Amino acid sequence: MVPARQIPSSYQWETTNPYEPPEPRRNLRPKRKRRRVPATVKLCLIAALVVSLGLLYISQQLNTVYLSLELANLQEEANLVKQRNGYLRVQLEQARSIQVIEELARTKLGMVDPSHTAVLVASNSLVGLRSEETGAGTLAGSNPPVESNAWTVVANWLNKLFPVGGVEAGKL
Repeated sequence: MVPARQIPSSYQWETTNPYEPPEPRRNLRPKRKRRRVPATVKLCLIAALVVSLGLLYISQQLNTVYLSLELANLQEEANLVKQRNGYLRVQLEQARSIQVIEELARTKLGMVDPSHTAVLVASNSLVGLRSEETGAGTLAGSNPPVESNAWTVVANWLNKLFPVGGVEAGKL
């Protein structure tokens, strides 16, 4: 048998033989020699790392203990402030009660309950002049003449409509 003649082709894939090993690439740089770190240096670095991590852990634990003690103190202080606030609220409610206010008015200010509420309405100046001109004076026990002007009528009507007790001041 005679080998067949190959036909020249312009295609790349036809010209290369798939079974031929590719050409080795030539490295232009020479390989660097790898330096080895001695085992004692590695051991020292690992020991330093372990010691630093241990110190970090211990400092974190101490910080946690310190903060938890501070938190407990602050919670105790907050509870004391809440108790004091409750006590002050009770005292405030007691001080605002009507009985305490009335007692303070009687003891410290000398106020008494009114026995009779009297409303005085000033009459106009002409009434006083007329009574002086006529010579008719009023005695202490007698009722003065009542003039019916608009203000006295409204005041009497309001007193009948809204009977409000007043407060009289006592002696200090």
